[in-house]
Amino acid sequence: MFGYGEDNSINFDSLENIVGIFGSNKIGKSSVIGGIMYTLFNTTDRGPLKNSHIINRNKNQCFGSIRFAVGGTDYIVERRTIRSKKSFDDSATTVNFWRIRNDGEHEIKVSENGDSGPDT
Repeated sequence: MFGYGEDNSINFDSLENIVGIFGSNKIGKSSVIGGIMYTLFNTTDRGPLKNSHIINRNKNQCFGSIRFAVGGTDYIVERRTIRSKKSFDDSATTVNFWRIRNDGEHEIKVSENGDSGPDT
């Protein structure tokens, strides 16, 4: 996604209160926010972009996964965009949305997907 490569991840579990992301210019700080927005809402903080422009220029696809809790219930949103082989500017995007249920021994993903991407 954007300038990030494979297997990059950010884990906010051990962080509390207000969190700052600091570093030199052009190292990807704002891409963190853009990646979160893309994964959750299929948009970014950079204005209107085609999903194919979210994909790292050196890759053919990107993937985001976010786990979050609301009211004591955990959810996972995963979004993947794959660049078309015919055109660099065309792509297809899929999204999955799960509620996590714990049966005491295992976590079970319960689909919360709608009938289409926008419904989800």
